[in-house]
Amino acid sequence: MGTERAFALRDSCPHRGIPLSDGQFDGKQVECCYHGWKFDCHSGQCVEIPSLTEEQGRICEVDRIYAGSHACEEHDGFIWVFMPEPVPAGAGFTRAAEPTEPAPRVRHLATVQDCYLVADLACNIDHGIIGLMDRRTGRFFFCS
Repeated sequence: MGTERAFALRDSCPHRGIPLSDGQFDGKQVECCYHGWKFDCHSGQCVEIPSLTEEQGRICEVDRIYAGSHACEEHDGFIWVFMPEPVPAGAGFTRAAEPTEPAPRVRHLATVQDCYLVADLACNIDHGIIGLMDRRTGRFFFCS
């Protein structure tokens, strides 16, 4: 059985920067499509580097490598992701930052069926919403 909680990972493998959304997700781990590095979906901690020999595995501390992850929680029908500004120093070798404040509680929005958003974009509309329409990234960032 897969993960029961939402999770959010940065869409970049710390090894070569390949999008993790191009890889595989087995319900517990995200696997990079390039060299097969595997990361825990909640902590972003590296759990396996398949190309390491047994000797290299003893030398390389795989558990010190992290894909960028963000603290998140699901409630009121929404998934709230804590994305600190700026990105913590040492990204790729540090755990996710803990939220500095709790996620907002907006129970009255959980009953809203339609929502219309208006925003001025400092770019072409296609570039502004392309990430929202890419179905491949959704399963990595918003699975529960």
